[in-house]
Amino acid sequence: MTLAGTAWARVERFPAGARHGGYRLDEAFAAEPTTWPLLTGDKALTQVSAEGAVFLDTETTGLSGGVGTFVWMVGLGRFLPGGGFEVWQAYLPGPEAEVPFLHAVAERIAAAGSVVSFFGRSYDQHRLLDRLRVHGLASPFDGRPHLDLFAPLRRLVGDDLPNHRLQTLERELCGHQRVDDLPGAAAPEAWFDSLAGRAHRMEGVFRHNLEDVLSLVTLFAASGRSLAGLRAGGEELAGCSEQRRLALARAALERRAPGQAAGLAASEPPSREDLRWRWLALRSLGLARSGQVTAARELLEREGDLGEPSEEPAARDAVEAALLRARLALRASEEGQAAAALSRARARLERAGERVRGLERRLADLERRLGAR
Repeated sequence: MTLAGTAWARVERFPAGARHGGYRLDEAFAAEPTTWPLLTGDKALTQVSAEGAVFLDTETTGLSGGVGTFVWMVGLGRFLPGGGFEVWQAYLPGPEAEVPFLHAVAERIAAAGSVVSFFGRSYDQHRLLDRLRVHGLASPFDGRPHLDLFAPLRRLVGDDLPNHRLQTLERELCGHQRVDDLPGAAAPEAWFDSLAGRAHRMEGVFRHNLEDVLSLVTLFAASGRSLAGLRAGGEELAGCSEQRRLALARAALERRAPGQAAGLAASEPPSREDLRWRWLALRSLGLARSGQVTAARELLEREGDLGEPSEEPAARDAVEAALLRARLALRASEEGQAAAALSRARARLERAGERVRGLERRLADLERRLGAR
């Protein structure tokens, strides 16, 4: 019951130590809170922890926005004070019951310290806010950090997976394989069938939504250990550790933490050839920006060991490395070395694809500086 009337919900509780795929749900407590601001730039996310967070997933009548889109199921997961985990699934039996439905959902979110979702900041949250505004109800999201796992996870895995869908990530990173899962695209039809009194597949929707919420917890646990590189029990994280560390190194550079970036990039090149140019660019930039210019220049001397890049992403990193080498040579008044580095950068730029074209202005600026010497 709510102040606005009766709201329908299904509750399922899981004991302490319950597993989802290859993870225990309570591994989420070992997630390091410094991970999220590093990967996203949002300092407020240091407040996000398994304790006090609500894990949010919704089912709607469509992907388009606006007040014509109904949110008719909301899954909210939370860890219980006495241990274990609870998934509370609010269900809208018809448009006439929307106000108590929204009241119940909002009360649960407002009672949490933070929100965790997957694509939720740009979708789930906005769809709920659309419906709350229709009825003049206040936002329960205000003042609560909202961690959307989509962007951090996409960054951590890069192009190593075929896509960045929730089910791909839960399978590859957390070892969870769904069986007879109802596709999310079939959920609206199930709801409309139930409203019309026709045979429907609502049980499949409840199960699909439950799986989504539980996977949010395990993906939170997995990504929250990316800085450590190990799970709470000491096991290796799934996925390529070299790709993950370089993603963290790039994020550290963006957060103006070059020393951390250099450390994350490691002192030796990756075993994967496709990552070696990225490593060289990121580690040398980290060293140079943290005042270790000599070390950066010595590292850039190893450029010849890597061979010329053949793929577009590596080409960008190779241009970045050449530009840094030229910049450091100009700073040391070594015009000959600067000219050679800029020549390599120009040749790589001309061979590379459109992803590298954004570096043209920086290259031209260094060429002008060299010409003015």
